[in-house]
Amino acid sequence: TVDSSRTRTPDMMELDQNGALLHAVWTYWVWTGDDEFVRTHLETLTRIGQYLLRSDIMDRDSGLLKNSREYWERDSHHGVQEGFENSYQLWSIVGLGALADLQESVASSSESSRHWRQRAEAMRTSFLAHPRSALIENGILIKRRKPDGTVQQRMEPGNRASMPKGMPLAEERESFCDPDTSCVLPIIHGIVDAK
Repeated sequence: TVDSSRTRTPDMMELDQNGALLHAVWTYWVWTGDDEFVRTHLETLTRIGQYLLRSDIMDRDSGLLKNSREYWERDSHHGVQEGFENSYQLWSIVGLGALADLQESVASSSESSRHWRQRAEAMRTSFLAHPRSALIENGILIKRRKPDGTVQQRMEPGNRASMPKGMPLAEERESFCDPDTSCVLPIIHGIVDAK
């Protein structure tokens, strides 16, 4: 997807959008039963899912997506370091699961459905339990983890004075990453049990 009418490089893309778009189409389909819409756009929907498997955004070891942008559209200028963003994984897991449902029910392709469901489940497993990259720390969902496995605890902009006036990053002495409201999304979407 494009962002602010621009195509971004992989390190700056909002990696939640493809999964959110697949989920939106799935939601439309569930509510309307419009199989024809899905059939007409199935090739495009499949490409949207395939994008999430690109080697330039997917960590080979964990299967999780990483870059230097985050859910609230902040980037390296705001102190976002390269890493794994909670919501990027969540929307990808949800979106790939939605694509599996569409492939199975509308396209009658159990093989394709199985492929997408396995990819979603592999990502979910890493999201919850990968020894280096899981987005859980001490039993708590975290916003962001760096590729070396450490949790990004703070956003440290290179120049706080360059941030727009009134923006917390411009005025705070320390800008903590957690807690972040986006971390509730895995609970809302059933990826993590609320307990």
